[in-house]
Amino acid sequence: MKVGHVFNIAPEPLAPENTTFYNIGPVQVGIELRHITTESLRETYKDDPDASAALEASLAAGDEAQVDDGGLSVHVIEAASGHEYLRFDCFDEDPHYHYVHRTAPGEEPQNRWVRYDSVANGRMLPWVRRCLTTRLSEMLADADATELAAQLDHAVVAAAIDRIPEMRGLDESN
Repeated sequence: MKVGHVFNIAPEPLAPENTTFYNIGPVQVGIELRHITTESLRETYKDDPDASAALEASLAAGDEAQVDDGGLSVHVIEAASGHEYLRFDCFDEDPHYHYVHRTAPGEEPQNRWVRYDSVANGRMLPWVRRCLTTRLSEMLADADATELAAQLDHAVVAAAIDRIPEMRGLDESN
């Protein structure tokens, strides 16, 4: 059984102009400072009736009808296709991460959203760094990107993650 909740809408797209990209072999890691609101989500999905309806249903079913949160997002993107398979949203109020499965045109998006447990795992950003350096293949495989996961050189990934300013020097005590 996989953890999380599957939404049939893609996560709000990253803003390339606000994102710094780092090439790491077959993947890119994007670092973006984000602020998400109910209004920004509605604006994102306004031209897609199915996504808009799914968003409204999600807001109605959630603990809060309003979204107003932000922080650092770490995007893991397949370099060849530009598809984002993983996203870690190190948000102030509701930290979480996504497994974003690639779907064929016309199929419903599969965006598995997982709440981060800071009580059990501590601060999220050091945890993200550890996931990227030690669990990236497994996480990509869980997002149905097994071929991409097989292309990773773990030593190269770990060394590259250590060079990303936002990740440099982070460990579980930070």
